[in-house]
This record gives sequence, C-alpha cells and structure tokens, in this order.
Amino acid sequence: MFLSKKWIWLGSVFFFAAWMFFSSCEKDQFNTNPNDEIQFSRDTLTFDTVFTSLGTITKSIKVINPFNRDIKISRIRLKSNTSVFRLNINGVPGNTAENIILEAKDSIYIFVAATIDPTAADLPFIYFDDIIFEYNGRTSEVNVMAWGQNAYFHYGETISGNVTWDNNKPHVIVGKTNADGLFVPGVLVNCGAKLTIDKGCRIYCFSNAGMYSWGTLEVNGTKEDSVIFQGVRLESFFNQLPGQWQGIAILRGRGGCNSNAKLSYCTIDESSFGLLVGTDTTSPDQFDNVSRPKVDLNACLIRNCGFGLYQAGGFPFGGLNAFNADLTVQNTIVHNTTGNAILLILGGKYFFNHCTIYNGGSTGIQHQEANWLASNFIQSGMSVYTNAFDSLHILNSIIYGTLDEELSFNIYESTPSSDLQPRIENCLLKTKLKTDTTGFYNIIKNENPLFKDGFRGNFTLSSGSPCIDRAIPTASTTDFTGSSRPSGMAPDIGAIEFQ
Repeated sequence: MFLSKKWIWLGSVFFFAAWMFFSSCEKDQFNTNPNDEIQFSRDTLTFDTVFTSLGTITKSIKVINPFNRDIKISRIRLKSNTSVFRLNINGVPGNTAENIILEAKDSIYIFVAATIDPTAADLPFIYFDDIIFEYNGRTSEVNVMAWGQNAYFHYGETISGNVTWDNNKPHVIVGKTNADGLFVPGVLVNCGAKLTIDKGCRIYCFSNAGMYSWGTLEVNGTKEDSVIFQGVRLESFFNQLPGQWQGIAILRGRGGCNSNAKLSYCTIDESSFGLLVGTDTTSPDQFDNVSRPKVDLNACLIRNCGFGLYQAGGFPFGGLNAFNADLTVQNTIVHNTTGNAILLILGGKYFFNHCTIYNGGSTGIQHQEANWLASNFIQSGMSVYTNAFDSLHILNSIIYGTLDEELSFNIYESTPSSDLQPRIENCLLKTKLKTDTTGFYNIIKNENPLFKDGFRGNFTLSSGSPCIDRAIPTASTTDFTGSSRPSGMAPDIGAIEFQ
C-alpha cells in the first residue's frame, strides 16, 4: 500500500513539530544563561612538596550549581595534555569528561592527585595546570599546583662500608624485600660499617621504614643546619602526627662489634618509637652488659612519637627507649609521646644533663603514662628478667607534665634496692615521691616551670621561672638552641637557657 503525498506531508509536519517540542523541553530543562557561573569550593588546589616518583594524597574540589535549573557542562578537562596531575570526575577516573549534568542546587566532586617524574634539579620546582569547565559558551577554571622535589631513595638498603649522606637533596627511606627474600625495614648499618649524615640533611621515611644500626651512626647537625628525620607525607594533615614511620634503632652489638651512635642537633619527629637503643630481639635474656650499645645525644629534639609496642614486655614505646644501654643525653627535649617520654629498662649506664621532658597531651596523643620510667626488670610471658643499673644520674633537668606523677622507678621485689639507685640533682620534678631522701638533691618539686608554651612545644622559660639560675655549672656551655650558658648568675635548669 502506498501513502498519498498528503499523508506524507502531514507526517513530516508532525515529526517536525514533535522535534521542536522536545528540543524546546530540553532547552527549558537546562540553564543556558552564559552569565550564570558555576561555583567551586576553592579556586586553587595546592599540593605541598611531592617527592618525585611518589604519588600525593588525593584532594578534592566541589563543583556547585547554585541555580534552580540544571546546567550541562559540555566538557571538563585538564588544560595540559602532559600533566603531572590526574583526575577522577564525579567518580569516573580520567582527565576528560563530557556532557556532565550538574543538577539544580546540587554539586559534584572532582578528585585530584599528582605524580612527578624525576628531574636533574636539586632545588624544589613547581608544576601548574588548570581544570577547565566548558558550558553555555563560556569557560571557568580551577588552578592546581604542586611543588616537586628530587631525592635520594633508599629502598631496603644495607650499608656495609663507610658511607656519607650529602645534604644537597632529601633522603627518602622505604622498606623493601632484598634479593635473599629478607625484608629490610629501611636502612640498616651493618656491623663494622659507619653511616655519617651531614648537617642540614632532611630524611623522610615511609611507614614501613626506619633507620637501624649494628655499626656506627653519626649525625652531624649544627645549630644553623640541624638534621631532621620525619614521615614522608608533607601535607598539612600529617603535620606532627605520630606513628608515620618506625624510628631510629641502635641495636645490640653482634659478632664481636658493639654498636654506637652520636647524634647532634637532630630532630626525630612523627615516628612510632622515637629513638630505641639496645634491642633487636624479643628475648630479654640477651640484653647483656657486654653487648651494651653506647649513644651520645646533644641538642636533640624527640617529639610526636608513639603507637609502637614492645611485644615481649607488652608496653608502649615512648620517645627515648633504652634496654641496658650506655647513654649520655644533654641539652635535649623529649615531648608529646604516647608512652613514657623516657623509658629505661634492664639496667644500664645513664647520664642526663640539661634536658627538658614534658608531656601534656595533644590532638593526636593522650598523656596517660608517667614521663619517666626506669625499671630493673621486665616480664615476658611467665618469665621475669632482671639486671642492675650501673648508674642513673639526672642533673639540671625538668621532668614535668599534666599527671600527678611523672617519675617512676620500678624495682623487682626479689632484687636489692641497690639495683636501681638514681642520683637526681638540681632538677624540677612533677612527682609524689619524697625528694628529701637519699638520691635527691636541691629538688624543685611540683612547681610550674613557666614555659612560654609547652603545649605547642615552646620550652623557653618565662621571666619568673623557678628554673632560672638554679642549675649546677657543668662542661655544657651552650644550650639546646646553641646559645651560651650561663646567661645569668648561674645556669638554668632545663634544655633552654633563659636569655
């Protein structure tokens, strides 16, 4: 059957009218006014310093339609075709998307991350790009920016000779399984080897990594150019968050060589166990005096440490942890730790002079353990191990915090009191202990040291502090900041001299 020309003409008119109707409906559905701009939660998205080859965290931009009708975004894209940035647009990975419907009074999210390839530059460099939004015959844009930094990467590295780390680029430490199938948790200085870290070095560690030494570790920071160990994430969210990497461990000597370390003007920040001296095993019976490591610290800062746990003893690590070690610690600050700021277990030989030990809690840390714990024993399962202290001398130091008791000495019931007899002189202590007995001399008890702002880590003494001019003169003639000591009639108690 054939249709007449009349019916064909009428059909054409009908379909044309229908097309016009639905086109009109679609036009009415969308806001096509070029003067109506979509809005953004931010006009610039900035990433903090990103180490080359390592990806950033993901950040987001909220794209908002404040109007009463939908807006069709014809295209969203990165301006550069060779960008270091990558997008996820409304849940779909990709650097380009088309015909995105932004519903009335609604929003979508765009997620952004970056990975920067290595270059020949030592100094930080910057990358820019723009996210372009095309709609209604106009464009809007959001700027994205990331700083890049080349670095020396140490993947499960074992040091067997004499090695020096330069400071022209940062060092990034990553745990890795080696060719023998053994996992190396960062950098390991072997027995008989030596690692020297130059002044001004910046060392960033992954969560599965730290610095371990059976040999010699020498950190040569200065007043002007300190050495800093911290987590690898530099975004503001991670700033001063504890537990981001493992820590520095000076292990017990093995194979006839004793481990030792010297750290000057060094910061250990954001780790799980801070500085750990004298253990590479969960068998406390191996913590003998012969294998005792020797460590000297001067003008060091250990802070924001925690969430590490010693499995054999079942107790949390703090800032400075030592198992039958030989420590000399001067002009050093330890604060903001989850466990004890200072933890001394199974004897040893210890001298602390002009140190400031403080805990008061923070956003990421609850202060629940005494700042200072020394114990001549450790219990592991059903077994108890004991060892006497050769000496424990605390001089010219502040041990203070928000607990009623910040000082604890534990002696196993079947051992003599001579196993742990501290000598504490010219110190300010927060304690319930009797300080008018043998072992305590010239103690300032339970007085506020009047820090400028201890909660935020400023341990400068305020005018009127009871610590001013109350210390004993020693060979320490400069303080934590490198300033001369004394500045008054006599030295001040604590790590920082009042100026």
